[in-house]
Amino acid sequence: AVSIRETSLGQSHPDLAESLINLGVFFDKRSQCRQAEEPIRRAITMLEKAYGVNHPVVARGNLKLANVIAGQGGTSDFGDLIDRAIAVFEKSSGPESRDVAQALSVKGMAEMNLGKYKEAETHLLQSLAILEKSERMTGELVAEAYVNVATLYNRQGALTKSEDYLRRSMNVYENALGKDHPVLSALLI
Repeated sequence: AVSIRETSLGQSHPDLAESLINLGVFFDKRSQCRQAEEPIRRAITMLEKAYGVNHPVVARGNLKLANVIAGQGGTSDFGDLIDRAIAVFEKSSGPESRDVAQALSVKGMAEMNLGKYKEAETHLLQSLAILEKSERMTGELVAEAYVNVATLYNRQGALTKSEDYLRRSMNVYENALGKDHPVLSALLI
């Protein structure tokens, strides 16, 4: 897809940037973090030229790159990328939008993986609060946010809190997906 778009659209077209981000996410999902970073950085440069640095599309690219950097255990420009994304999302879609909640979740999960539990708790609970308030959010997003908080408490050895959030997650998943959905069996295990 990257090759076809480069040939047909040119080296700086926003649609090419989309394919580059998808390629980076693919590498990231395969735990090939080093290979994931380059195409996403290239895409962000293209998107910034096309839309400007304060556009939500650029912020989504920054969020993807921050996620990759966090997966590498890196903190180099992670904070700057995630904070820029949050600021753009707050301005473009409001401080209690799905985009802000997602960015706070990415930030919190990365902080948890770095052992920064207090900061992680703050950001994961902020994300959860946004998702719980909004009637437009799907139950699955709220359930996933509960799992993230449960994971944080589990890592800290706060098993009672962890269990509480896992139970909340199971209830939301059951209401959203039905009681025989495979995701419930994973939570039960």
